[in-house]
Amino acid sequence: GDFVPEWRWPAPDESWSLLKADVSKAHRRIKVKAKDWKYQIAKLDGEYWVNKVGTYGMASAQLYWGRLAAALLRLMYWIFPSVDWLFVFVDDFAWLLRHTTAQPLATAILATLEALGVPFSWKKTVLSTANIWLGFVIDTITPSLHMAASRHVIVIQLLTKLANGDVFTRKGIEQAPGRVQWATAACPLA
Repeated sequence: GDFVPEWRWPAPDESWSLLKADVSKAHRRIKVKAKDWKYQIAKLDGEYWVNKVGTYGMASAQLYWGRLAAALLRLMYWIFPSVDWLFVFVDDFAWLLRHTTAQPLATAILATLEALGVPFSWKKTVLSTANIWLGFVIDTITPSLHMAASRHVIVIQLLTKLANGDVFTRKGIEQAPGRVQWATAACPLA
């Protein structure tokens, strides 16, 4: 069966820190079998290009990367049982760590994943009590969650245009449902 960690709210004198890390070019690191290359050919300016690795946006790339990411997630829970929560969305990982042990635990987690060959985008790796992850600010002290200011502005402009009955471009119509869905997706879970 799957390992399901026991979650518990921290004691009143405890707090959390959030460690976030982004896997660099996650989908492109998944090798595709030669027999399946025929499904990944593009023709540009009369030349054929064969993609021999996963390509973001292709279902097969997410299938295989998603399986690897899930395996890493389970492995981290098994190796580090003191981690309360571990999240993964595509190639973005986040760990909710007890503040008292966050620094050594974050170091151990990142060192373990580095030893396994997980390529991080180090400029996006952060450990703090308030952090932006997937466009949402997660404050572990409060605890609270809200949209990052830059994303909030975009969503408010969109909703204002809708309320005013303004005309949308075709591209605007294509983007609007996804943006509104994204803005509200965290609410039921938060």
